[in-house]
This record gives sequence, C-alpha cells and structure tokens, in this order.
Amino acid sequence: AAEGKVNGKHVVETVMQRFGDYKNQGLPLNVTMYNEAIIGCWIGGGWREALELFAEMKSTGICPDRKTYDAVMGACARGGQPTAGVEVFEEMESRGFGADENSFNALICALARVGKWQKGLEVVGMMRLKGVVPNKLTYNSLIMACAQGSEFAQAKSLFDQMAEAGIPPDTTTFNALLSAYCAADMFQEALDFAKEMRSRNVEPDEITFNSVLIAHSLLRQWDAALTVFEEMKQMGHKGDTLSYNAVISALANGGKRERALQLYEGMKKDGVEADATTMEFVNALKAEEWSTGQEQVCVDEDGNVEMR
Repeated sequence: AAEGKVNGKHVVETVMQRFGDYKNQGLPLNVTMYNEAIIGCWIGGGWREALELFAEMKSTGICPDRKTYDAVMGACARGGQPTAGVEVFEEMESRGFGADENSFNALICALARVGKWQKGLEVVGMMRLKGVVPNKLTYNSLIMACAQGSEFAQAKSLFDQMAEAGIPPDTTTFNALLSAYCAADMFQEALDFAKEMRSRNVEPDEITFNSVLIAHSLLRQWDAALTVFEEMKQMGHKGDTLSYNAVISALANGGKRERALQLYEGMKKDGVEADATTMEFVNALKAEEWSTGQEQVCVDEDGNVEMR
C-alpha cells in the first residue's frame, strides 16, 4: 500500500509538471488537455490536484464536459472526499449532465471510503428514482462502508440483495463482507464465509488471506494460521506486513513465543517492512510481556480488515 502511494505521488507530480510546461510555453489549453491532466491525477490519487485543475479550467472560461465531471468525481471517490464529490455531482446535474451509473458509483465510493453507509444508501435511492440500476460496484462499495461502520447486519443484507438482483459476488464482495464479520468480532463466521467463497470458486487474494489469518489469530488458532500462511505463499502471495502481524499474533496467543520471534526474523529476510504494530508485538514478546487479547481489529478506508 505504501509503495502504491509513492508511485501515485510520482504520477501526479509528473502530470502536474507536464501540464505546467504546456502553460509556460504559452500553448492554447482546451477541455481535452485539462481532462487528460485530471484523469492523470485521478489515477495517481491526487484528488487535491484534480480539484485545483477543475477550478482553474472553469476560471479560464473552459467549460467542463461529461468526461471532466466523471474524472473529478473519480478523483473524489479515490480520495474519500464526499463533500467535494457531492458539490461536483450537483454542479454536473445543474449543467444538464444527467447522473449515470459512473457518477452515482463515484459518489457512493467517496462516501464508502469514509464509512458513510447511510448516505450511500440514500444515493442508491436516488439512483433507482432516476432509473439507474445499482451494479456490482455499487453493492461492493456499500458493503465496504458498512464494514467500516461495524454495521454487519446491513452489510449482510446488501450481500443478500446482490444475490436477489442476480449479481454474482466477486473477490472484492467477499473481502468486504469478511471485513464486516471481523469488525463485528464474528471470527468463526468469517472463516465459514471464506469456505463459502471457495465453494463458489471465487479466487481468494492477499486481502482474503489476511482476513482469514486475523480470524485464526483472534480465535487462538496458531496452527491453522500457519497452515493458511503457507497456502497463501504456495498460491503466489508473498504476504505483507498485515499477514506477518496476524501470524506473529497467532503464535504469541498460542504461547509459541520463540516461533513468533523467528517469524519476525523471516519477515525481515523476506524484505517485508515492519510497522508500529509489528514492533509493538515483537517488543512485548522479547520482554515476555505479551498479553493475550491485546490486539484490536479495525477496518481501513478501503474496507479491509487490519490488526493493531
């Protein structure tokens, strides 16, 4: 995740530098050039820069088109900026660009990233009133928002609604509901749900494995956690900081102090960066002050479960 942010920052800096060069050369700017720059910022996660370019183009008398609004809404969604997203959405409609599936989903995504699931449901109501049918992205975003808000019942209801609408769940859907299970401390149910995922031939990814590892850790199932960790690697997933934290925690909770510390050494050899949670776990183990149950589970802005 950190690497992605660094790469995204480079993309945004490159886009802004090139666009600045165009202006310095006195080249005539048009809506297409602004759109390309805004899309670049969206891709790189630069929502601030996207909004700055959006404001700049309007101040110079260049009228945004549908592509502009879609790109700015996308940037707001990726940056988790629902207030700005709502403003852009309303402006788009006032200028005669009727909201479509893309713009509605972008607004829902922006709300989801800050856990505003209730507002997200209101937007779904607006979609239906305008004859726009919610799709997989709509449901996935809302389930993620519910996971962040520890609203398991609502997340499960949305999952069931997807099935009723004939929309097959994908890996993202299952990951979002796995997060909701874990956030609600329903760890055994999370493991059962992961088995259901497999039974439906939905491929697990690293996020899936991390949720399962956390569930095993909090259930004090260190041996099962190690088995899943090995399976994860066999399937080509290296494992990230969260993966190692979960297994270290599982081993520590199972009284396997030395094995937990050995795994930490393996983590370093594998080039996986330790974070504050890792070091807190390791320091407690070295001082023989590990307290079973000290871990806390939360859900990040992407709807993924993590341990602290």
